[in-house]
Amino acid sequence: MIDPRPGRQRADFFRLLPEGRYELFATEDDERVESGVLAGFWLNPAWLWEAEERDPLLTLMETRGLSAEATEQIQTLLRGSES
Repeated sequence: MIDPRPGRQRADFFRLLPEGRYELFATEDDERVESGVLAGFWLNPAWLWEAEERDPLLTLMETRGLSAEATEQIQTLLRGSES
């Protein structure tokens, strides 16, 4: 559940338990919220409140755990292919 209203920004994450009820498992204070459905997918709730739109490619590289060096190498390769 996400409340984006200024001054009230809050994100709470729930999971459905086998007995059919929902359990709160993360809040916007958590640095990383991992999906129980999509293996390997996670997000940082702080991303929800960023003023600027995130670069999808950089976000993908971050969620896949690429190092800063690997990320820079990929960006360099991509910039080279644009010329």
